[in-house]
Amino acid sequence: MTRSNIAQTLGHAVLNYAPEQIWNSPDMVLREIRAVLECGRAVP
Repeated sequence: MTRSNIAQTLGHAVLNYAPEQIWNSPDMVLREIRAVLECGRAVP
């Protein structure tokens, strides 16, 4: 959590996923990651 908070205060987009989300919804996870990489900020 500390690393995530530091990254966010430095302006980095931080995405967090539970293992179940990665296993059960990999397309959604990849879609969100790609969106962040394309626009440079987190998806609401």
